[in-house]
Amino acid sequence: MKQEEICRFVRSFSSLGHLQSEGKMVYALCQEGPQNWRICLEYRQKTGSWTDSCRIGPLARPAAVQLLQCLYENAVLRENWQDVLHELMQKF
Repeated sequence: MKQEEICRFVRSFSSLGHLQSEGKMVYALCQEGPQNWRICLEYRQKTGSWTDSCRIGPLARPAAVQLLQCLYENAVLRENWQDVLHELMQKF
């Protein structure tokens, strides 16, 4: 089945000298089936990019969007995003 992107949030990170490079984290939600979803993260920098995704469901659309929004609003980073997602899933 073709994935349909439902929503996307983009967080920008500033260059902070030796502490942090400039980049963008893209948080996206794609629908794979009636109640099946894929959350995708992509981190983009001038030096390259990183992508990862995780399938979730069965879950109603409003709940899937809330999960994605929670990841975005808390600026969850690539190092621990799947652990955070699995903890959040226990609330549904």
